[in-house]
Formats: sequence, C-alpha cells, structure tokens
Amino acid sequence: MAGLHEDDDEPTTKCVSAFDFDFEIFKLRKEDYKDLIYEEIMLYHDADAKAKYDQDKKTYPNGNLAAKYGADRVRSKYKEILEK
Repeated sequence: MAGLHEDDDEPTTKCVSAFDFDFEIFKLRKEDYKDLIYEEIMLYHDADAKAKYDQDKKTYPNGNLAAKYGADRVRSKYKEILEK
C-alpha cells in the first residue's frame, strides 16, 4: 500500500474529539438514541442548541453524557478505563 500513498492527495483535518463519541461508552436504549439524534439535528437548526453544545464541549471535553445517563449505564469494558 505504501506505493499508493500520496501526501499531496490525502487531505487531513483535526481529529474528532472524545466528546462527540461518548455515547459509545453507555448502554443506551432505542429512545436514548432517538433523543441524541434529535439533539444532533437541533445543532444545525437552533442557535441556542449550538451555543449549549459549544459550551458543553469546552466544559466537558471527554463528554457530558455521564451526567445524563449515570455511571450505572457505563458499558463494562469502559468502566475500568473511566476509573483510571
């Protein structure tokens, strides 16, 4: 694959933050996912929702869903990581 690598033809960007993927840490139900999708949609349609998202991202860079779902809903494989 090294022969196919072209630095000039492979754009890069900033890494996605942990904040945007903290939903993976929790055991979520279908309704939880629906709520999260709705909140995501609102980021593009409501200035207040976007402002809150930006503030939460600064305040909780690794995610803020722990406050919403609680430690009892953390997936077992992540519990030991979060405890460190």
